[in-house]
Amino acid sequence: MSDSTISGDSRNHQKLTHLITEARALAGENLCYTGHLWTGEGTGGRACPRGGNGSQPVYICQRCGEYDYGYPGGPGYDACKSGECGCHD
Repeated sequence: MSDSTISGDSRNHQKLTHLITEARALAGENLCYTGHLWTGEGTGGRACPRGGNGSQPVYICQRCGEYDYGYPGGPGYDACKSGECGCHD
């Protein structure tokens, strides 16, 4: 199996998972009533929302598909506050 097939399979799995999550949410299920299941989304990121020079990691909830945009209480904000991404206080 080639690398492109593996990465294609991974994208298809992500799309299917997202569709299942959307269906569950439309059915009224609260997927994250116990909290989000954050995971980093690959490498890179976005500019520091607090004005730093670093690159803030991007996180996505594996249950509901919500993205963390660096708001207080989320993992992106915590990464900046801890200095993990090169940001400053």
